Amino acid sequence: LVGIVTETDILGAFIHQVESGHAPESWCQPASTHMHSDPVTLDPNVEVGVALDLCLQNHIRHLPVVEGGQLIGLLSDRDIRLGLARSSINDAQAQSEGRLSIPNIRVFSVMSQFVIPIEPTHFLVDAATIMVKNKISALPVVSKGKLLGMLTQTDILRHFAAHFAEGDSSKRDLA
Repeated sequence: LVGIVTETDILGAFIHQVESGHAPESWCQPASTHMHSDPVTLDPNVEVGVALDLCLQNHIRHLPVVEGGQLIGLLSDRDIRLGLARSSINDAQAQSEGRLSIPNIRVFSVMSQFVIPIEPTHFLVDAATIMVKNKISALPVVSKGKLLGMLTQTDILRHFAAHFAEGDSSKRDLA
C-alpha cells in the first residue's frame, strides 16, 4: 500500500487544474446548478437518533439545523458518531451491560455551529476551494438568510468527473 486517495485529494487536484488554466469553463458553473434543493432539515431539539434515521432514510451525511427559519448549525454523520461515542464512554453501566441503544442526546449538543454558507452564485471551484481549505465536505447554499440547498464534495466531484471523462485524454494528468 502506497497511500490512500480521498475525495478531498481529488477535489484539490481539480482545483489545481482550474487555477492553472487547464480546466473547461463548465467547471466554473454556479453552485445552484448542482446543489440539492429543499434539503432535509433538523430542529436543534430533536434527538440524535431521529437525525440518524433521517440520514439513513435519505442516504445523506449532512443535515442543516434550522431554528426560526434561520440556519444555526450543521449536523454530519461524523458529529452523530462522535456524540454517540462520548455518550457511550460516559455511560459505564450501559457499556458493562452491553446496551447498544441510542442515548437521549439532542442535536444542538453535537452539531457544528461553525457553518460556512455560500451564495447560489458561487462557482463550483470556489465552493470546492472553501471545502478543501476548511476541511469540510458540505456547504449550505443560502440567499438572503434563507437556506436554498446543500452542496457536497460528492456533488462537485460528480460534475467534474463527468466533464473530465468527456475531455481529451492528454489532459488527464491531475497532479
